[in-house]
Amino acid sequence: LFLFDANARGSGKTRLADIIALLLTGRTMPRGTLPEEKEEARKALFSLALCGDQLAFFDEVRVIQGQALNAALTGREIKSRILGESRDATATLRATFFATGNNVRVHGDTARRVVPARLESPEEHPEDRKGFRHADILAWVLAERPRLVRACLTILRAHRLAVAAGATTAGPALGSFEEWSGRVRDPLVWAGAADPCEGRRALLEADPEESALRQLLTGWLEVAPDGETIKTQDAIDRMQRAPTLRSALEELGVTHDGKTSAK
Repeated sequence: LFLFDANARGSGKTRLADIIALLLTGRTMPRGTLPEEKEEARKALFSLALCGDQLAFFDEVRVIQGQALNAALTGREIKSRILGESRDATATLRATFFATGNNVRVHGDTARRVVPARLESPEEHPEDRKGFRHADILAWVLAERPRLVRACLTILRAHRLAVAAGATTAGPALGSFEEWSGRVRDPLVWAGAADPCEGRRALLEADPEESALRQLLTGWLEVAPDGETIKTQDAIDRMQRAPTLRSALEELGVTHDGKTSAK
């Protein structure tokens, strides 16, 4: 899933998505939403597969997560119940996924399935900016679409010839997306563009689950600095002199008496 994230409204996130859609289909990106409730998300993704859409675009998201989305991003087939009928069906997902939002949070295992692009604007109202090279960028892209698509295809073909001649790749392929890494990421890096996967490092570090785990491991060294083996209850008893561990355990929902809270 390609995420266009920004620090402020009006930074151009949806405009970027529309430019991509114009190049691919000649039309702007079809707007949609991703329900946060698990069952509704599954239904929405199954409907997307049934329609055979090329593009899936979730606008103005706040959080990206969920088992249904994870399965859709790394799988090709979705099996679900036909609405209004007592039978299941299997549909093939053909869409490329996009999302936009401001300061979007990506949780859990979804983070490794996302390639982010961050837009940072110093303006309080970015939508009021002027002086662009192309006043109507969408109209310009549509008018120049044949030339732009030809340029993209030229890069892909040139890279394939370079690989046949011994050119190296951009590095280890992105797990679960090896084909995309070879066909899209590698040509971009070979052509001199930035590695689109560079932004994933900050995304993974910002994941609250990953952060909590790092804090827990750091805190554990406070109570067992020499690598000694201690029981969980002993660690809890030592929390009063281990603020990092205490904070980590509280974040995970463990109270001072060793019990797990509702959190």
